[in-house]
Amino acid sequence: MAALAVMTGIAYTVLGLPSALLLALIAGLAEAVPIVGPALGVGPAILVALAIKPEVLVLVIVAYVIIQLLESNILVPIVMRNAIGVSPLLIILSLLVGTALGGLAGALVAVPTIAGLEAILERLQDREIPVGEDSATAGHTTDEEMRGETDLAAGSVELPG
Repeated sequence: MAALAVMTGIAYTVLGLPSALLLALIAGLAEAVPIVGPALGVGPAILVALAIKPEVLVLVIVAYVIIQLLESNILVPIVMRNAIGVSPLLIILSLLVGTALGGLAGALVAVPTIAGLEAILERLQDREIPVGEDSATAGHTTDEEMRGETDLAAGSVELPG
């Protein structure tokens, strides 16, 4: 939200819109609203441009679209990776699959689901005993063997013969 507010504030100031900081604050706060937030955020800037500076209306729309593309395709995946530890590619793919399967509800649960699946897979890979291996046939060593305290080390091994 803050990054979007800063970017829109800079763009609106460069374009010469009056009250650029207020419009940027509105755009930043509107980002909190899922799906329709970007449309709500650009609305006041479009109205101000239309009423006061109609010659920059198209530039305001183009600037906001570019800012939204940067935010949704670069900034959000980086923040998600740092926040939950999932790669940006997995986040984007999970959002696409979640939206295709479940619409808005699917998109809302897509990232937490993929984060949970990734955590489960990492835990399964970190096991000492593979998941498919039976612990009875795994050939476990005794505690003494793990510490290196075998009969050989103690010198009490009986040799055959």
